Amino acid sequence: MDRAGHGSRVVLGVALVLSVGSHAGLLVLLAGMEPPPETRPPPIPLRVVERRAPRPKKTPAPTPSETAPPVDRAAPPPPEPVPRPTRPPRKTRPPVARPAPPTPAPPPVPAAPPSPRSFGIRLENTVQAAPGTGVAVPVGESLAVPPPAPPRPRLTAPGGTGDGEGAPTPVAAVREMPSVVGDSVAEYPAEARRLGVQGKVVLEVVVDEEGKVARARVLRPLHPLLDEAALRAAKGLRFRPGRVDGRPVRVKIPYTYVFVLD
Repeated sequence: MDRAGHGSRVVLGVALVLSVGSHAGLLVLLAGMEPPPETRPPPIPLRVVERRAPRPKKTPAPTPSETAPPVDRAAPPPPEPVPRPTRPPRKTRPPVARPAPPTPAPPPVPAAPPSPRSFGIRLENTVQAAPGTGVAVPVGESLAVPPPAPPRPRLTAPGGTGDGEGAPTPVAAVREMPSVVGDSVAEYPAEARRLGVQGKVVLEVVVDEEGKVARARVLRPLHPLLDEAALRAAKGLRFRPGRVDGRPVRVKIPYTYVFVLD
């Protein structure tokens, strides 16, 4: 085996040497050869030619008749446009009113409790001075002299204390209010006429079951003299008594005396 390996090595070495030598000789041969001469095309002769531009020709100016476009008088006018037929407007149906939805009925209102019956009465008695006994003053509730500053005590009818027997029936419970059947005219005091005092004195009177004035007091005073005159005259008043279910009762009512000068 050693001999065979050695022989192969020798063969490879010889082949390598031969290859190197052949390549070196080829290079030397190529280096000694001259390159072929370059082949160039023959030169082309050039000739310069001078060319002149042609002069522009002068054209005559056009006359107005030549410039205006020809008018074709025999040409017919263009046809008028034919109007297109218009469509009639569409018929629209009137809107149908829809019935409104029924509104719910309001809840029943509870009945209010019956209010107590109230009654009122206004009774007046006009007292007029005799002609020629008074002075001319403007009509109205006024005093010719300033009213007294200190408050006066409550006045009651003569012979009474203002606390008559039995409490009056409430006005709301009375079905038939008292009415005057016998008048009692108050006396106009001469001093009040001289002072020119006139106006109203409002009293509060209590009418008993017989129609008589049980007591009286001044609600709206005017003058001490006129207040006392009104209280004295109130005792002579006679009424048809107030009634509840047909039964006479004691009732408290207002009564006014009016004092007027001529």
